[in-house]
Amino acid sequence: MLRIPDQDSFEDITLPSEDSPLSKTKGPPIDRVALSQFNPVTGDLRGNTERIIARIEEARAQGAQLVVLPEMAISGYCVGDTLTYDEFVEDNAAMLERIRQSTKDIIVVLGFVDYDHSERNEDGSLRKYNAAAVIQNCEIKGTIHKQNLPSYRYFDDKRYFCEGARSAPVEVSVNGAKVKLGVIICEDMWDTNYNRTPVRDLAAQGAELIISINASPFVPGKFETRDQLIRKHISEVHLPFIYLNTAGVADNGKNLIPFDGQSLVYDRNGNLLAFGKQFEEELRSVDLPNALPVAKPVSNKVSEQCDAIEMAIADYCKKVGFNGDIEISLSGGVDSAVVAALAVKRFGKERVVLINQPSKHNKAQTIGMAEQIAKNLGCRYVSVGIQQAYDTIVETFEKQFHPIKQSVAKQNIQARLRGVNSMIESNDSGSLLLSCGNKTEIALGYATLYGDMCGGISPIGDLNKMQVYKVGHYLNEWFKSNWGHIVIPEDVLDMNKVVPSAELEDNQFDPFDYNVVSPLVDEFVDGRRSPRQVIELFRTKGLNPVEWTADANGKSVYDKHTTESFSALVYDTFSKLQRAVYKRLQGAPIVSVSESTFGFDRREPLINGWQGR
Repeated sequence: MLRIPDQDSFEDITLPSEDSPLSKTKGPPIDRVALSQFNPVTGDLRGNTERIIARIEEARAQGAQLVVLPEMAISGYCVGDTLTYDEFVEDNAAMLERIRQSTKDIIVVLGFVDYDHSERNEDGSLRKYNAAAVIQNCEIKGTIHKQNLPSYRYFDDKRYFCEGARSAPVEVSVNGAKVKLGVIICEDMWDTNYNRTPVRDLAAQGAELIISINASPFVPGKFETRDQLIRKHISEVHLPFIYLNTAGVADNGKNLIPFDGQSLVYDRNGNLLAFGKQFEEELRSVDLPNALPVAKPVSNKVSEQCDAIEMAIADYCKKVGFNGDIEISLSGGVDSAVVAALAVKRFGKERVVLINQPSKHNKAQTIGMAEQIAKNLGCRYVSVGIQQAYDTIVETFEKQFHPIKQSVAKQNIQARLRGVNSMIESNDSGSLLLSCGNKTEIALGYATLYGDMCGGISPIGDLNKMQVYKVGHYLNEWFKSNWGHIVIPEDVLDMNKVVPSAELEDNQFDPFDYNVVSPLVDEFVDGRRSPRQVIELFRTKGLNPVEWTADANGKSVYDKHTTESFSALVYDTFSKLQRAVYKRLQGAPIVSVSESTFGFDRREPLINGWQGR
């Protein structure tokens, strides 16, 4: 007996045991199911509806008896406050009516936004539900409302939706037999920290197949997390399981959020029968009675992050109608080199323009590296010196105002001149400027507002400095395999040979030991640990060795620091993190490829007196 928490007058329910007649069946009499990894355009109700109908027609032509589409397929998941417009919600419901009429001889499960026609919220707005419709032969057989509403990271369901009531399996007819479908919506599967347990509840009510529709964003290793959770559910309910996920990119205004697809099908024994492509929209049919177990896809964190970044930028450009060139300010350092290589890999060398803007402080080494990178990539390359403009600005300012006392003010003039030139080119040619800052620099404020932070998108703003080097090596391997040569000079990927530097003064180098500071920042941001917690991990030698790797000389953080010196570094780094919030809030939208991304994922106040002590 499983006791369901006392909500919606739940009664005691009994799950099917492994020996029950239901659990001994091979599964529902569905011969072919079509998995539609749909990529909706946010808010494009009519366009999405036309494409959904086309997918249904395609699935029917393939002989599928059931086609499954994602959560909020009609509107897209990241709609934000567009959901506060009643007309938008009503139009979305009207689109469902159009879809209903296209479901002859097929079962369709898809997500939409439902609303209560009889009751409104206290503020007069519609009572809305994140919903799924089960439709067969032009008849809506059932409507399911999402029960577990997330309100973490960039998930904001509780802001817009009411909690759904307990749902029952939806009965449909397949091959002359009645079949009960247990439909859940995304977070309903991730029920560990909720009172509701929809999967077990549906199983106890006689569901014969669990179908989970999702808009589940990518993070590295997400396949393994989903796989383990689904297998856990199957071990409890002994039912086959279909997991259907969104593909493509959406956003919340400050983060581009990649959805990775990788839809999954399992039999009642927990065997993986099929999985969808990663980061791609597709329609895949699976013959359930004849499907044999398949091996899990091989996961590689670095390649997945690269694929997510590339897909996000390309899909964003497509959805906003951008067809121009991609522009990158190329310094000769690792960050801009990696961004340039990513852009060429996705868009091709013909659409990428690289601009180097040296002053008298730029070394011949990095200028030469920038030229070599551009040559290796085969892109258009322009070198625009900024020294004359810099001298004119300083002379004019000091003549009309006062002598410039702070060296950082003079340094930032150079960065902002580069930003001005880059934005002139962007405005004049219509190119999309990519910002090249990494997560470590963005965290610590080691970037110039209105200077090198300029850009429409920040591709590597969710990769720490050491991860950028790993991505650089991966890209070289890819280009060598596909082009026959590497594109990023090996010296650029060796910080002992090309020492990280903003080159805004002579003999200036980045004031960080990136082997230590990069994972330290991630402890605060991704791990959400306090300074005291990080110090305790150091003291007990409990820092994760996968992230806290030794440097090129084989020295670990424990070799370099005492508890006292490490504590000082921790508090200084945390202070820099707090002080740089105002820059981050004004920076370009960051592609999210980690557990916690600066933007609306990590919500930071400008005024914050807590220093972690």
